[in-house]
Amino acid sequence: MVRTQKEVAIVDGSQGCTKKPFLNKKTFFLMLLFLVFIAIASNAVLAVDGCYIYAGGSEDYVCQNSVSDVDAQADCDLNSGCDFATAFVPGVVCSDSQFDGVCDSIICSVDCETHSLAVCEELGGQEVPDGSFDDWCTEGCCNVGLFCGFVGLRSVCIDEAISQGFTSSSIEYTLGYTQQQCEESICGVVLADATLQGYVFNSSGLPIEGATVELTSLISTTTGSNGQYSFSPFAQGTYSITVSKEGYLDQSVTLFLSSAQSTEENFTLAPLGVTGSISGIITDEITTDTLGAVSICYDGPTGNCILSASGGEYVIENIPPGEYRLALSKYGYSSIQEDIIVLEGENTIDFTLNQGVFQGIIGRTYIDSNQNNVQDANDQLVYGAKIYIDDIFKGNSQHPSGEYQVALDTGLHEIYATYQDYESDEIEFAIPIVPDVFVYPLLLNFCIWRFYINCA
Repeated sequence: MVRTQKEVAIVDGSQGCTKKPFLNKKTFFLMLLFLVFIAIASNAVLAVDGCYIYAGGSEDYVCQNSVSDVDAQADCDLNSGCDFATAFVPGVVCSDSQFDGVCDSIICSVDCETHSLAVCEELGGQEVPDGSFDDWCTEGCCNVGLFCGFVGLRSVCIDEAISQGFTSSSIEYTLGYTQQQCEESICGVVLADATLQGYVFNSSGLPIEGATVELTSLISTTTGSNGQYSFSPFAQGTYSITVSKEGYLDQSVTLFLSSAQSTEENFTLAPLGVTGSISGIITDEITTDTLGAVSICYDGPTGNCILSASGGEYVIENIPPGEYRLALSKYGYSSIQEDIIVLEGENTIDFTLNQGVFQGIIGRTYIDSNQNNVQDANDQLVYGAKIYIDDIFKGNSQHPSGEYQVALDTGLHEIYATYQDYESDEIEFAIPIVPDVFVYPLLLNFCIWRFYINCA
């Protein structure tokens, strides 16, 4: 009698014996593990680490050791000027001597932050010499050619020299001066002082005592028991005001304080640990290409402006939760505004911009070098001027063209600009009512002059 095995045995009637299947469960499982191992090994062979040296790429990868060719290729593809064949060297580390003069970690003059040498030069800077950090990275009084004023970095003074046809050795850069001392003692400008005062509150609306309010690195004060702060009269100019208190998130705002102007600026500080962030990617609506150098200005419990990275990414970190208005603009694209609510934690919002129609105002910023109140060939083109529409900061004129662009609704508006200790007159203009399909671009070129000369 033939004995059969339940489930796995097969009876061969002609021979009267039992056959086992070709694959049992154990063999099948081992073969599956082997195939998975082969797949992982294949991927490991495909991914090669190396050194990525494209200076215009993301600093998450540029001159970083053990960057995979997959990551480097993805970053390179985001930059039209990147040739991957020369930008990625496989099988080496960036600390290798062959990358000396490219991947050296240095302090860069353009922002006094640490970058690789290649990235610093791409940003238009140079290495800050050993022992010279204070000389390069401290606020000072810059005097060169037609320009005299208080600046944040020596490199700004050098840019002023080069824009006027001078060399870096032509500048006079003096440390240890406040903006007012610089204006009066070195630049010989006599201006009526500006004043600033206000209050600092917590998120419940209660005053915060002992908060530090810093006007510059040389001028600061603290709030009293009622949360009030005030500064002694000081020279007019553009100031970044920072408020800080232990246990709270710092808050900063940039203001232009005019001669003889009295300004009140209040602050509400959010407690540490209760913050939000906004991040995302900005793309072209039609081509879906990522867009770098998009100006992103946000206004709400705090405000500032940033630029998107070369890959279209942007990140706004450590801001108090609340309602914000985001304004995005890029030359050649229609600007957009969007009201959002920032919740505690991460908030992801992607944007698309359209190259199509534009309604608003565009132009360039100049210094009226010959004081004739007319824009002509003698005027000096400047970039980095702060543009204000209806007394609201809208961004800066761009490098190197000096161009600005602001999208606006129809109606009457006022525009003015500031640059170091220069200020233009306020100019009133109108964006007319037009059909939905028609856009009226208003072109405006205006001068900026130190002594409030009326500029055409």
